[in-house]
Amino acid sequence: MEKIFMEGYSTKSDKHRGIGLALTMKAINNLGGMVTLEKSELGGACFIVSIPKAEPGRIEREGYR
Repeated sequence: MEKIFMEGYSTKSDKHRGIGLALTMKAINNLGGMVTLEKSELGGACFIVSIPKAEPGRIEREGYR
């Protein structure tokens, strides 16, 4: 299942580029978080996104807006 996060991977037609989940994973990882993929009991997939709470002052120090 981890290949779903690889850039260019898609189960759709050729017109889909398969970059959405790759970009999502990169953005979340850059924030120190993680994305977990599980099979849903209802069918399909369940994505769990965890992002750590920012340290006080980090946003101002590192220039995030």
